[in-house]
Amino acid sequence: TMFLVTLIIYVFAIIFRNTANGTALEEKYFPTVPRSMVWLMLTAVCPDLADTIDEDFSDAGWYLAVAYFFFVVLISFLVLNLLIGVLVNVVGVVATVEKEA
Repeated sequence: TMFLVTLIIYVFAIIFRNTANGTALEEKYFPTVPRSMVWLMLTAVCPDLADTIDEDFSDAGWYLAVAYFFFVVLISFLVLNLLIGVLVNVVGVVATVEKEA
């Protein structure tokens, strides 16, 4: 699955890189294929934090930006699992109460 996501991002990075050639978008978002891939991944995974990760953390070093990105993804995943667990618990309680009634 991760390979497929990487392949899709790579293909679209090439498309955007070639299409944006000679525009202001090329300078800001698509100067190279790897940079285009990073921008597309950031805007797809956490669009609200893309500017923060791209501008603030990349100035401090790429490793800090990667660490922050994985932190955000991990926390989002954990919160999603927590919400699913609460929802499953509530459905179980409601089913038990309905069965007794």
